[in-house]
Amino acid sequence: MELNKGAFAQLKKVDALELFLEHKNKIVNIAVIILALFIAFKIHAKQVKVVNTYKGNMAIEKKKNVLLGEIDKLIVDLSAYGKVLPSNTPEALMNTLSGIAQETGVKIFSIKPGDTQVTGDYLKTPIYLTISCPNYNVLGKFISGLENSAELFQVESISVSFEGGKEGAMLTLIITNIAFKK
Repeated sequence: MELNKGAFAQLKKVDALELFLEHKNKIVNIAVIILALFIAFKIHAKQVKVVNTYKGNMAIEKKKNVLLGEIDKLIVDLSAYGKVLPSNTPEALMNTLSGIAQETGVKIFSIKPGDTQVTGDYLKTPIYLTISCPNYNVLGKFISGLENSAELFQVESISVSFEGGKEGAMLTLIITNIAFKK
């Protein structure tokens, strides 16, 4: 018995159809499994991105925490400096300068405070002094007294003229007082 080509093709279709019908549950199950795997992969990829974003944010937050810890330490140090550097009033500064001058034998002719400059947490107040002293030893004691006082003084400049006569040399000093701003 010879089959023609058309009958053979029709037989193949029938066999394929029967095979499909016989295993349709398995084919549907395989398709569902493939679809479920695809969906699970997509969900997993999104979750990996979210986790990586959280890891990056956590690293940034850890750096912020380290910086905040350093800032806390600096605040403690700054408050310690605030206790060391008193916040002085102009009257207290004038009294301190007058006391140092009396102790060392310097005569003060004029004291003129300048405008206070704010620099961060510190106040810088220039003070213009006109003094006379009989010799360099007395001047050295006066400057040493400034340096050793409880207030922080910095000598910016000294100019000397010998117009003082009996009183000794006339000096013009520019000193700066540095105090902690409260």
